Amino acid sequence: MNAKKKICFYTFLASIIKDERFQESVAVMLVAYYHGISDQVTPKITMDFLRKVHGEFNGNDDLVLMEELTEDCFRDLAAHMRNPEARSVFETWTKMSGTYEKEDLFVHTANVRHLTRDANGPTAVTLVVNSYKGLKDLLEHSRSGYGRPDFVEEVHSV
Repeated sequence: MNAKKKICFYTFLASIIKDERFQESVAVMLVAYYHGISDQVTPKITMDFLRKVHGEFNGNDDLVLMEELTEDCFRDLAAHMRNPEARSVFETWTKMSGTYEKEDLFVHTANVRHLTRDANGPTAVTLVVNSYKGLKDLLEHSRSGYGRPDFVEEVHSV
């Protein structure tokens, strides 16, 4: 799928959620847009879902749906993170969901190539992360036997 369509989708979705009032007519347009790309983005968008996530975000509730949408955004835009616009949209989602802090590490496995017939053996893996430092620190702490470092609160493996 074209990166621009995914970026447009997540930008449009964020604008509907951030608006203090739920704009029914705008939400209907997003649902129509979604139906044209539904096989190419992760979240399942309906009017009921939009009302629910809008209420969660604007009601200062626990942002469970927002965090799930942020993970979906990273998953769907991971292949396009070289694009500054894609990174900017993802940053918007992390700020909206409260996962913008350095304690949140987003990891997407983009490519897995087993080097032997053993699926658990040597493997070349391509990862996309929102923070190389966070990944590096996590791996160094894990290797040293200390487990997850204190500053990595949550790993979002998408």
